[in-house]
Amino acid sequence: PPSPPPSPPPPSRPPPLPPAMPPPPHPCTSFARPGVNMASHGCKYMSKVYFSGFMLTQASFADVTVLKAHFEGAMLEEASFLRAAVAGASFDSAQMAKARFTKVYGRSSSFHAASLIE
Repeated sequence: PPSPPPSPPPPSRPPPLPPAMPPPPHPCTSFARPGVNMASHGCKYMSKVYFSGFMLTQASFADVTVLKAHFEGAMLEEASFLRAAVAGASFDSAQMAKARFTKVYGRSSSFHAASLIE
């Protein structure tokens, strides 16, 4: 009897994807430093921006949008958030003694392990 036809080769799998790359820095991160007024540099829309670990003591985030931004481990002592939209932002492990949040929309923001007092 004739032999059966050979089995087709198994389907080839695409190569694995490389590890996810961090997003490129937002242009406004170049202005991020102690005492800065972010809006004065034209930085009003900074959603999903990474400020993690930045030194932002006494920085002003007045009239800005930082939805889902990352401030993990940032130094935000005496920083001011006035009329800012910070919903979904992460302030986890940030140093925030004397930080001021006035007229802020901050639904679902995270402050896990943030230092809020001196």
